[in-house]
Amino acid sequence: MAWSSSLLGSLIPRSFNLGKQVSAIGVGNKILFVGGWDWSSYDTIDIFDTQASTWSTQQLVSAYKNLSCTVRDGKALMYDSFNGYLYIYNPATDSLVKRDVRNLEENLVEGLDIALAATSAGGVLMPDKYGGVYYIDPSFLSEGDNSQIYAVPAGSGAIVGWCFGLSVGTNRVVFAGGINLNDDPSSVVEVWEDSGQGASLVQSSTLPNPRRYMSSIVVGNKVFFAGGYLDGPASYTNIVDIYDVVGNSWSSATLPVARGKMGVAKTGNKIHFAGGFTDGEIPSSVVDVYDADANSWSTSSISEARGELAGAFTSDGSNYFAVFAGGYDGLSSYSMTADIYSQAAAPSFPTDVTGATTLNPTSGSDIVFPNDVSVDAGGDLTLNVTKVGNLKGDKIIAVAAGGQIGLTGGRKITVKAETLYQLLANH
Repeated sequence: MAWSSSLLGSLIPRSFNLGKQVSAIGVGNKILFVGGWDWSSYDTIDIFDTQASTWSTQQLVSAYKNLSCTVRDGKALMYDSFNGYLYIYNPATDSLVKRDVRNLEENLVEGLDIALAATSAGGVLMPDKYGGVYYIDPSFLSEGDNSQIYAVPAGSGAIVGWCFGLSVGTNRVVFAGGINLNDDPSSVVEVWEDSGQGASLVQSSTLPNPRRYMSSIVVGNKVFFAGGYLDGPASYTNIVDIYDVVGNSWSSATLPVARGKMGVAKTGNKIHFAGGFTDGEIPSSVVDVYDADANSWSTSSISEARGELAGAFTSDGSNYFAVFAGGYDGLSSYSMTADIYSQAAAPSFPTDVTGATTLNPTSGSDIVFPNDVSVDAGGDLTLNVTKVGNLKGDKIIAVAAGGQIGLTGGRKITVKAETLYQLLANH
């Protein structure tokens, strides 16, 4: 685990986080910081190569301060809602193409910072300001095709204005919070599901503490809404609202330091909430780290106190990377600093065990898996750990009849019927 710092490749100091969509995304071995603002908008993309530890740049067609970003099919999508441009960046070829987005109706708002979220089914969803959600079919997203992209109405919900768009699980998207058309914080939470040929609203909920300038991130099937500014007491908050998409339920945690306009990124199941503003618009250098597995907090710091910074993350298979870049000191100075955190990644596990297989999950008082695992008939799965504790996390081991699970240290489970093992704390 190590922190380092550098400067953006463009050497342009600016903010990437105005309390709306964060103009940054990680994809492949690259982390992108897009557009930006310092009382003027920018047309530059700063790109950090995690393998070479170097910076490069790409240019947008038009300057814009706040582009929504998502990842689809190993490529970064960035939407300039003011001009109706969708940019597609391929990290393997370091290439950028621009596509024009057109809608079949005129409700898709240009000039409003529209959320954007992709699913593993291939589609991309975005809301308009009237409660409608639009769907871009996968067939329109061929990188080399320079024709127009059409966003078609998927249905209507209650989400309005700008909001957060987050890809969750396999084919679901959460649109939540943000600011409505009356300039009030929104409590609307909607879950939309992509069939691969269209999308539909499948679930709704209510954000317990609607507020401005919060930060959001997904870990597993849970969405974290952290910090932000409460209009009622007119102060920043330490609230973390946690939405379980599968259970359609809420829990909460508490930031050690109340603030908003933080950068947020994750390394595995650890979430890093970096910088931000405290009451009085005082910039912070604190990094609060939440371990979602252990339900515990630790603290670190970035090199420069600032808010309005963006966080983004990726992994090359061997290491996790989280980068926090740009920002504002609350007075007059914007930042070109990038704070870089790297950490060794957990081993990659197979998801389907057909023969004799040994896995090396995290050893400790609990055994934590990074993904779902299925054991077929005749499969023999051995967990190689130095300590045997609870099977913990939100993953599932599915064991077919005739398959078995073995734990080193003498304990063995033989499964004689179709069984699902839900890996939860205290199981």
